[in-house]
Amino acid sequence: MSTMLRQAGDRLLGLFLPKAAAGACVPTQGNRCSCFCVVQGGEGKICYWKTQNCYGNCVATTIRC
Repeated sequence: MSTMLRQAGDRLLGLFLPKAAAGACVPTQGNRCSCFCVVQGGEGKICYWKTQNCYGNCVATTIRC
């Protein structure tokens, strides 16, 4: 019974969302698009990666280059 309900729900979602948009997006696992550096207090210059988020924008992360 639960399998039938799950399949019906998937078919209903398929009417509104294309297959590519139906999956989950994990923004922290996007493609790295650039590296940027900032000067922080006593630590000097620290560089961080920017990654592509779920909307295709290149956004800053806390992952060091």
